[in-house]
Amino acid sequence: MFGLVLWAAQDGYAQFDVNTIPSPKDTGQEYYVSNPSGILSQTTVDSLNRLAHIVDSLTSSELAVVVVDDFAGDDDFQFALDLFNAWRIGKAGSDNGLLLFVGTEKRAYRFITGYGMETVLPDALLKRIGETLLVPKFRAGDYDGGVLAAMDAVQTVVLNPSTAGDLRRNLARKNSFFYRHQIPLLSFALAFMLYGLLWRITSRAFNRIPTRSGRKPARTPTGLYLVFGGVALFLFGFFSIFLIVFVGMPPWWLYRWSYLPLYVAVFFGLGITALYFKGLSLIQKTYVDAANRLEAMANFNKRMLLPILATPLCWLLLYLATRWGKGDQLRLVPPQGGGWQRIDRDKQKDVSRYLDRGQRKEESVGALVYEIWTREGPGGIHPVAFPGKNFSKYGLCPSCGYHTFSNTFLKVVKRPTVIDEGEGERLQECSNCKHSVSHGRVVLSRTKPIRSSSGGSRSSSSSSSPGSSGSGSSNSGSWGGGRSGGGGAGGRW
Repeated sequence: MFGLVLWAAQDGYAQFDVNTIPSPKDTGQEYYVSNPSGILSQTTVDSLNRLAHIVDSLTSSELAVVVVDDFAGDDDFQFALDLFNAWRIGKAGSDNGLLLFVGTEKRAYRFITGYGMETVLPDALLKRIGETLLVPKFRAGDYDGGVLAAMDAVQTVVLNPSTAGDLRRNLARKNSFFYRHQIPLLSFALAFMLYGLLWRITSRAFNRIPTRSGRKPARTPTGLYLVFGGVALFLFGFFSIFLIVFVGMPPWWLYRWSYLPLYVAVFFGLGITALYFKGLSLIQKTYVDAANRLEAMANFNKRMLLPILATPLCWLLLYLATRWGKGDQLRLVPPQGGGWQRIDRDKQKDVSRYLDRGQRKEESVGALVYEIWTREGPGGIHPVAFPGKNFSKYGLCPSCGYHTFSNTFLKVVKRPTVIDEGEGERLQECSNCKHSVSHGRVVLSRTKPIRSSSGGSRSSSSSSSPGSSGSGSSNSGSWGGGRSGGGGAGGRW
């Protein structure tokens, strides 16, 4: 008789011992599944009962599967062996029983075979069934699917032992490294190819940024920018060790085969972002003229379209570039009236005929920048001022009227020493006419002597020792009276 028992413990993870696990045979000879807490669905329970009854009728072999939340002690092998012998699974004299014991809280499973089942279901085959069919589904929380898949494989071999070889080869193929991780590895390869292509597009777009004169620059090596991605992954690995060792975070939260494409995206994505930022900065630095800068920026973004879409960090840079572009577009609005022509500041470098000395000084210190518009007739030169990169550092000079009057700064008159105090003066000064305004003198504190320091370090260690507990056994139900010497296989997930 082939029997199947499945028991799920009640809520609260109460620890079961051999005496408190009920046998489904107490309900009836044709019942093989006990599932009071609902760990398994009713559909699964019915399927397992049918499976057990078929094998029971055809082979007289008995099988028991026990699933509990938690069990007494830490030795799942001894617990399962005691339970097998307490219930005496299998026929007396044939010893053709098998037990699958699962402890979900301790994440352990164990197959136990009777003496007569060891040749039909050898330990190596059971181990392969467990690692290939049980463990992956259990890790995903699919206890129904794991138990059904394992028991279906066991049924196939028990009903037709000649299929054991084919099953072993099939499980070996499924348990191979590439088969188990085929989706992550293929995703990794695909992500590497796609992001590698995006990286080539980015490098090509960067090297096509023209110089101010319109010539293409010499090809610049861009591989260095991938270092950003490598450093980020290194730091992630370093801090993950801290989280695992000191915080107790499970390693599989951070390291999974399914994360391989994400690692590729981070590696190339940070490199693409760094190179994109370098390209935007190069355009800002290369072009003085707003129209030329807008055109170069538009061409660069057009070539970078696919890398930008695939790299979320680039979206922020694109937003900033758009903000810069709006500022440049305002500079291209001509003054009122017709006939105005704008001077190309990249081509016309000498603007002394258009700007006076004070305006040129405003530009040189970065307080203001000018768009120069010209037309025929009197008053045909019209410079239009816009805030420069250092606009907030300067104000209007009360003497010359240009935006070249610096914010207050401290000028050191006498440097302080260890012995004597120093003296300084708070000033504002015009970069154009050198007009200055003093806001009073201040005393500078004496400098502190350099002192050597030393420190120590302390180390601490801690140790812990695990505890252990035993388990009991009992005889109940109406199993066939089989015995086991401990054959089988097990593991954890």
